[in-house]
Amino acid sequence: MGEPADLENSIKCHCRALAHTPDGHPCLPRRYADLGASYTHQYRRTGDPADLEKSIEHHSHALDLTPDGHPDLPDGMLI
Repeated sequence: MGEPADLENSIKCHCRALAHTPDGHPCLPRRYADLGASYTHQYRRTGDPADLEKSIEHHSHALDLTPDGHPDLPDGMLI
């Protein structure tokens, strides 16, 4: 993510995608992980602990929704 505005737009888009994804949808864990990754990038840029907390929250939610043995499970662990 080059420009701060690009990162902000990424977070907004991921939030919109989550808002339009129903509970139980198979893409839901990946969308939480993607939003968490955007907050990780923002934390690295700003150093704001609130961004790190949001990253952890969204990654944790993604892990909770990912079934054991799912091929995406290792990716969800990467922050």
